[in-house]
Amino acid sequence: MKRIVTLISILFLVANTCFAQNSIAKLKYEEAEEAYTSNNFELTISKIKEVEGLLGTTNPKLLYLKILAQNKMIETDPEKDYAIIENTRAVSDKYLKDYDNIPDNEDKYRDIYKISQKLIAYPKSKIEFDDIALKKKDIALKKKEKELYERETPRRITDSILSVSNFKSGIAIEEFVRLYPESKTLFGLKQKRGNYGHTIDDAFKGKGQSGLFIIQVYKKGIVSYHYKIQECKTSDEAKALYKQYKKYFDENLVIKGDDIYPEGRYEVKGKHYITLLNWGNGIYLRYGSN
Repeated sequence: MKRIVTLISILFLVANTCFAQNSIAKLKYEEAEEAYTSNNFELTISKIKEVEGLLGTTNPKLLYLKILAQNKMIETDPEKDYAIIENTRAVSDKYLKDYDNIPDNEDKYRDIYKISQKLIAYPKSKIEFDDIALKKKDIALKKKEKELYERETPRRITDSILSVSNFKSGIAIEEFVRLYPESKTLFGLKQKRGNYGHTIDDAFKGKGQSGLFIIQVYKKGIVSYHYKIQECKTSDEAKALYKQYKKYFDENLVIKGDDIYPEGRYEVKGKHYITLLNWGNGIYLRYGSN
């Protein structure tokens, strides 16, 4: 008799525990639905996992809400986490396979089918996912650089015009250094003599990305002054910028002399740049390379 009483007590305790777990699971599911309605999809998934933990399994109702929430997460930020895409594919396949014959489930089954078809468009592997994300990041970086360049272009042009326009050919080196203090460093960087097509004694070349670039000396006077507007990585980039700057200078009547644009002459590997050159008889926009 004692054994029977004990067994009944155990069964009663188990029944109460199951009932309590089911009641809590029901409340947790309601919280999951509320979170989904509030567009808090991560909380929705968290609550569903709690319900599955209490029940020790899943069911069509839980899986349906889970797929909906994860699909919304993917739509909101498809580049956040490949694991979400992968898991949503897996649980969608499970739902379509296991719950195709449930009565009165046609609409929900159709919803999951549509989601599974949409998932086809997303990357099929983590490698593909990371590769696409890297390319998009690169595109975004280039866009940011372009926006920065477009903001900086007016300043670059203004600085170059002000600097080059104030130069007077034949000015003594000492006076030039007084007017352009940054030129002090250039006089220790003698440029290799080349065929310039004109007479000079020395040429000095800076290494900066922009600013004072080349000064040429004849009879102890500065006879030409190059201001580097911008350095480029390729000749194509330099040519495109040259045309852009030329349009600006032409429209604003800045160029006093003929511009120098030697087609084909600078098709070499190395640094390419756009400069303003004051040669005494006019200001020239120039595309060069070294």
